[in-house]
Amino acid sequence: MKKIYSLFICLLIAAGAAFGQSTVTLRVLDSGSNDPVEGATIQSISFNGQTNALGEIVINNVPDGIYDFTVTAECYSLGLGSVTVAGADVVDETAIDPEPTNNVFFFVGSPFTLSGATINLTGPNGYDESIVTGAILGDLFENVPIGDYNYTITLDCYETVTGTVTVECLGGGQGVSVFENPQEITSNNVFFFVGSPFTLAGATVNMT
Repeated sequence: MKKIYSLFICLLIAAGAAFGQSTVTLRVLDSGSNDPVEGATIQSISFNGQTNALGEIVINNVPDGIYDFTVTAECYSLGLGSVTVAGADVVDETAIDPEPTNNVFFFVGSPFTLSGATINLTGPNGYDESIVTGAILGDLFENVPIGDYNYTITLDCYETVTGTVTVECLGGGQGVSVFENPQEITSNNVFFFVGSPFTLAGATVNMT
């Protein structure tokens, strides 16, 4: 009788453990486009994983409870979520925001940095910033909003360089890089003003 009672208790414990365990599907979406975000990492104390092509991870046998979690993905801001499991399967969606800015590195000169050049970067919403070159590892515009930009590089006795750069999010946090090598100006025009207040006509100017 005692063995039967013990078996009964074990069955009750097993049934209690099985009861309330559900399947949780967590889906991560881009807040702007509402598209699924593949490769996002979801982490909590109880589970973790990376989203598939549908932007989902599926966790089986989750006991009842409240689960807070974080969502991280390249080119997106940190996302926070929470899901409540109460005796039934759950599908939960979390929207994360695309990173709004990136760093832009300018490498001016080759093989060495050309110091003293002015880089002017202009773009959407009145963006207009300038820096002077001289950094060994590239000159940096920090936190440039995503978009298309024009740049001008000027330095006395060097040809002016102009160009465009698209600032977008690139995985790995390496920023956007621009490489330019302005060419030194080796000649110039020389003007002679002979005579005052009027030009003295007919004089021969010899320059050696």
